[in-house]
Amino acid sequence: MEFPTIKRPSFPLKETIPDHTIKGQTDGITMFTRPRFTKVPRSFTLSWSRLPITDYERLRHFYYNEVKGNALAFLWTYPDIPGNSLSGKKLTVRFDGDFEFELSDYDCYTGSIKVTEV
Repeated sequence: MEFPTIKRPSFPLKETIPDHTIKGQTDGITMFTRPRFTKVPRSFTLSWSRLPITDYERLRHFYYNEVKGNALAFLWTYPDIPGNSLSGKKLTVRFDGDFEFELSDYDCYTGSIKVTEV
C-alpha cells in the first residue's frame, strides 16, 4: 500500500530521531553507554493548515479503512526538497498515534499525523 496522493504537507515537516542508546550506571556513578545494533526508527509529523475536503476524505479513508489505523505498514514518499538526503525517497512507515483533524473553514481541514519507520 502507498500513502494517498493528496496536497503536500505544510512546513515545518518535523523529523524525530530517538536516542537509540543503551545506558547503564554503576555504583560509582560511572555511566556506560553503547549503541543498539538495530534500526533507529525515525518519525515524521505531517501537518496541513488547509487540507481540501476531498484530500481529507481520501486520507481519512486510507487511515481508517486501508491501513486500519496504526496496524498496517505502507510506503510514504518524503517530499522533494533540493539538497535533502531523504528527498523523494520511499520509506516504509506506519501511522503512529491518533488521527486528529478539525474542520477549520468551510472547505478545508487542519491537522497532523505522525508516521514512524518500521
